[in-house]
Amino acid sequence: MLKLQNASLFHQQAFIDGAWRDADTGAALEVTNPATGERLGRVPAMGRNETRRAIQAAERAWPDWRARTATERGRAAAAVVWAHHGAPR
Repeated sequence: MLKLQNASLFHQQAFIDGAWRDADTGAALEVTNPATGERLGRVPAMGRNETRRAIQAAERAWPDWRARTATERGRAAAAVVWAHHGAPR
């Protein structure tokens, strides 16, 4: 399994509509390093229904995101990166 210094960065679920989610069926796919064959983790085997919900969530979020200025969108994106990787020094 993949080891990170900050384990909270590693998710084996899909982020849909503001939450980390498994596939409806619980099915998952193994993710391996093709160079070594080492198992890195698993990802949910999402299907049509999960994809539809993700698209619907993105469509709901789009008007608010689009209304933001480029500066606001940049700050929001940076905040996500900083939350996962730390603020620049």
